[in-house]
Amino acid sequence: MKSVRPTPPRSPFTTAFSRTARETGIRILNLFEWKRRRPPTFLLLLICGAVLLCGSLVSCRPKEATHSLTQEELDYFNQEFFNGSTGNMHNQFLTSEYTSPGEINLFELFYNGIDGTAAQLSQTEREQLSELEPMTEYSGVIKVTRQEMDQVLEGGLGMGLTDTQQQGLEQFHYLEQSNAYYLVHGDTNFQWCTITSGTHISDQQVQLQYTKDDGTAWEVTMESRGDSYVFCSNVKR
Repeated sequence: MKSVRPTPPRSPFTTAFSRTARETGIRILNLFEWKRRRPPTFLLLLICGAVLLCGSLVSCRPKEATHSLTQEELDYFNQEFFNGSTGNMHNQFLTSEYTSPGEINLFELFYNGIDGTAAQLSQTEREQLSELEPMTEYSGVIKVTRQEMDQVLEGGLGMGLTDTQQQGLEQFHYLEQSNAYYLVHGDTNFQWCTITSGTHISDQQVQLQYTKDDGTAWEVTMESRGDSYVFCSNVKR
C-alpha cells in the first residue's frame, strides 16, 4: 500500500519532532520550506518604514565644508559687513557675550539706538521721560520703538523681541503711548573690530575670530540667510 506523506504543520515549532528518522527528515524539510515563505505584510511595512526613516535622518545632516576664509572674504567682513561707520548695527551684535541668539543683551545691542545718533523727542515724550529720568534735560536720549527693535532682531538673529530672553531690557525706560524704549546717556559702547581669521564650519555657517578696540579676542558664529548673515553666538576666546 502506498504511503501518504504527512501534512506539514503550520509552524515548525507547533508540535514536537517525531522519533522516527523518516518523520524527522520531513520536519526538517518543512522547516526550510517555512523559512523561504514571504514574511508577513506588516513586517515588510515595518522594515520599509525603518529604511525610509534612516534615509531621512541622513539627508538632514549638514554637509561638512570646513575650510578657511579667503582674503577676499576676510576683507568683506572687515570692510563691508562690519565697521564702515559707527552706525553699523552689525558691530552692535558683538557688544555682548552669548552662546545662543536669544541670550543677547538688548541693553548693549541698542545702547546707541538704531543709527548711533540721539533721538528727536516730542514735547510730550520729553515731559514723560523727565518724570522717569531727571537727566533727560541735560543728556542725550536714545529712542528705539518696539517695531524698530523687532526689525533689527529679525534681521540680525532671525527672531523677534518676544523670542529672546529680553536680557537688559529692564534697563530701558518704556513709554506705552509711543510704544518705545528710551535710554538717557551721552556716551557710546561702539567698538571697531578686526577680523583676523575665519572658517566655513559648514555649508551655511561661518566662524570668525576677531579683536576689539580694547584688545580682547572674540569668536563669532554666523549663519547665511539669503544675501546676509544672522548671528548664532559671540564668545570670548
